[in-house]
Amino acid sequence: MTLKFKALVMPVFISTIACILAFIAIVIFAVHEQDKTTLNSEKSILQNEFNSISQNILSITNDNAFWDFSVEKVHLQEDLAWAATALCDSTTSFSFIDGVIIIRPDGSVMYSCLTEGDISIEAITSKLANLTNAMNLTNDAAEADKSGYINVDGQIVAYGASMVRPNGRMVFNQALPDRLPTYIFFGLVTQDRITAIGDESGIDSLTIDKIVGKHPHAVDTLYDYEGNIATSFNWHPDQPGKRLIKNVILPSILLLLIVGVSLAYFMRQAIRTISQMDAANKAKTSFLASMSHEIRTPLNSILGFSELVGMEIFGKVEGEKNKEYLELIKSSGHHLLAIINDILDLSKLEAGKFVVYAEKIDLHSTINNCVQLNEPGAIEKNITINCICDAATVNSDERIIRQVLLNILSNALKFTGSGGTIKIVGVREDKFYRVTIEDTGIGMTDEQVQVAMSPFGQIEGHYERSHTGTGLGLPLVDRFMALLEGKMFIKSTPNVGTTVTLRFPYDGKRKDL
Repeated sequence: MTLKFKALVMPVFISTIACILAFIAIVIFAVHEQDKTTLNSEKSILQNEFNSISQNILSITNDNAFWDFSVEKVHLQEDLAWAATALCDSTTSFSFIDGVIIIRPDGSVMYSCLTEGDISIEAITSKLANLTNAMNLTNDAAEADKSGYINVDGQIVAYGASMVRPNGRMVFNQALPDRLPTYIFFGLVTQDRITAIGDESGIDSLTIDKIVGKHPHAVDTLYDYEGNIATSFNWHPDQPGKRLIKNVILPSILLLLIVGVSLAYFMRQAIRTISQMDAANKAKTSFLASMSHEIRTPLNSILGFSELVGMEIFGKVEGEKNKEYLELIKSSGHHLLAIINDILDLSKLEAGKFVVYAEKIDLHSTINNCVQLNEPGAIEKNITINCICDAATVNSDERIIRQVLLNILSNALKFTGSGGTIKIVGVREDKFYRVTIEDTGIGMTDEQVQVAMSPFGQIEGHYERSHTGTGLGLPLVDRFMALLEGKMFIKSTPNVGTTVTLRFPYDGKRKDL
């Protein structure tokens, strides 16, 4: 059989390409995950930094609001001079605080101080009006202390808002209402401060995203107390995964080139090896065919002359031993001729020169004829043959079908002991006529079935080796069934028996092997 180049080489080629693609996919996934982890880490750092700014402002605000003097000077007396000294002047010592606003309970501005920057106090109070109006002292401290960020005319403001309340060290002559004045300490988040945060955090090119929603690089977003976007920041994220790829891309290309060259060398060697094997296979087939033909010619003469001698046409054969030897010559000659014919058939099949002559045949009659030919051997070994077959007509080569059936039946007789049974069942199916030949012989293991299906393969064992044969029966049947576009299945169990299933197509056509 001609060796198929694609069948041998393509699995190796596909496996190599699949491994390379899988490796690339794993690397891409790992790089993506590494860069994603790094980006999330940078976002977490920024969130902590911005939370820290607003919380620090709130801490200063709360320290000034949670104070008896604030209640007295601001709520009871509205002492603006004290507010200027105690609040405004004290903020100059904190670089992150740029101003102070005091809001009355009715929402009006009592006092304001801007120490840095240029921003509208009215705009800040307007932005925080809903926040301050909702603050009171009736619930927990969370309702009296707030912090966060707002966007005021394009400027980002970090704030801390805390309602004035006593710390319990002074006694007031009048009851305090639920709502008292509110302190608002705020700081402007300028680009210089953003740059400083990026430098301190190791984040490259951290800038304010002035156009909210436009994210050319990595981005993080700050929201105000109402859930609206206050601002966004973008930066160049660190990408260790992609940096690693840049570092290893040249070695990877060299490695791929080595793999490609190796594959090319392998393919060239494979082509050369397959060509040599194909040539050797053809030479073997030609040798077997030539040898078998050369042997069969003198063998026919031996058989012919031995039969003439046995007929005693030209004189009597004296002695019983001579007659016995003459019969042995004839028997051995016929056996050798059968082997040679099998080898010739196998050679023709492997060379693709076996011709199928399709014709309408009565398969039921053909099966019965094959059974009748094997009945003398069955009677001699006390083996029962049961045959139950449906009538069917197929378009196929009767000579090949007969040889297939005779090979299977002869094997069944050969390996079934005295008193055994051979059952033959023929059943019509949709596209095939199924013939099942089941014996109660010695059976085989799966490994032994594989050996028996290979040319010249013979199962080692005392019982098996006590029978003559070349191991060509089943391989020939398998190739004949493929030639007829049929199928053969073998199911065997040691010490139980073997079942061979043959499926013949109703309209068989020639198939090149």
